Amino acid sequence: MKREIIVVPALCVALCMYSCLELGQESGLRPPSISGTTPTAAASTSTASPLCGISPTLIGTVPEPDELCNERIYVDRLLWQTFIALNWPADIEAGRGLPLSPTDPSKFLKKDVPLVWETWKQQWETVDQEKLSAWNSYAVARPPCDEVQPREGEGPIRVNPENWPRLYKEYGGTVLNGINLVKQNHAGGDSPFALAGPLVDPHRNYVRYEVRFNRALYDCVRDGTSAGCSKTKDRISMPAARAGQTGSINVKAAWRELDRQYDDKTDYHHRDVLVLDHEIRSGKPIRVCKQKEMLLVGMHIVFKRDASVRGAPALGAGQDERNNWIWGTFEHAKNAPICAESFSFRSPNGYSHEPAVLRRAPLPPPESREPVMLCHVKESGPTTKKVNRDYARVLCSAESEPWCNYRLQSSHWLVGDAPLPSRWVANVLLEPYSQDDSCMGCHNKQASASDFVWSLEIARRPDLFPKDPWR
Repeated sequence: MKREIIVVPALCVALCMYSCLELGQESGLRPPSISGTTPTAAASTSTASPLCGISPTLIGTVPEPDELCNERIYVDRLLWQTFIALNWPADIEAGRGLPLSPTDPSKFLKKDVPLVWETWKQQWETVDQEKLSAWNSYAVARPPCDEVQPREGEGPIRVNPENWPRLYKEYGGTVLNGINLVKQNHAGGDSPFALAGPLVDPHRNYVRYEVRFNRALYDCVRDGTSAGCSKTKDRISMPAARAGQTGSINVKAAWRELDRQYDDKTDYHHRDVLVLDHEIRSGKPIRVCKQKEMLLVGMHIVFKRDASVRGAPALGAGQDERNNWIWGTFEHAKNAPICAESFSFRSPNGYSHEPAVLRRAPLPPPESREPVMLCHVKESGPTTKKVNRDYARVLCSAESEPWCNYRLQSSHWLVGDAPLPSRWVANVLLEPYSQDDSCMGCHNKQASASDFVWSLEIARRPDLFPKDPWR
């Protein structure tokens, strides 16, 4: 049974992972009114009132909001329960986004199958927002790959719109196409963001990223049919979580390639998926999806809650409710160390260098890539650390590995248009070159017409957001 993860400092520094700070966590700041209850109870060392009865529990349903709960500890528990629900094995025969026997804790231990969030729609499926397919459809007018290269067995497979739905599901239901990162543009100008360089891991591979949307969010974008969705030609307001309704959830995940010499893949959630690359053949570019075994190393969970937020401005019926989002970010335990505790690498900004933005395909050869060393400038606050210990008691059994190795690093929220905390809440893996920023503050400013969801704003504004082969 693996209760503690022993980390070698030099290896951790190079692993290029991430964290967030819960600034102000113990300073009296309160998150918005939200909590929930679970159908079953589990032992917890934390006390909770009956109305705020979230306890560490293995159950595959997202808890519903409760306006009576205002303490950070309940928001952190809510995020943990949401993390468990989203990482529940999916019932792929029943449709996208549905958990397999969600009230049976033994199902959570099922391995090597797609998880609930891994069956949601990926960002590349929403590029053409005028021709989106139905939720349970895998059809696309233009597949993301021209060719699929299995890791072993048969040779390259040419892709077309007819065979893509079968190939997509057969090879893992995931295409990892993101490499370049994005950060807030502090230099001024028309573009609200600036491209950031990629993250190179110790083995000279690029960390890969993906974005996914649950059904409530996707159907709102597709045709405005989600309950609580408000959509016009120029603006969209996503449905919020309330009694009997899960609401909109957006996930961004980071993966790195398994190194069989150094990694124990049983310590991670790992999957065989398709990883996008570009090759030049006979002078022409070709998009190649290569099957690789990847390790989940980080995850943002962003969800929209009911509008009952104390301190929020009056918005008016049917108006913008962008202030009703909560952000939680998770990391793997074998991630970058705290800068102040690292013996081999320390940096006031948390990184050794930022590689140049990848402007064109194909990718530069591995020998030309310099690994990025990272450390956490700030660490999690004491409340979140306590909640993590509560959940470790449930997850850290031999049967529930690898989930014992993941941690909630931080949570934050918006009151009106102001994020709390206001700084030092960026994710070290997903925003490695801007740790002093606020994830929500950045998204709230830049995605005003797409209700906080930045990837939709990028697709909506090709005049401001340049085409990028690695996003």
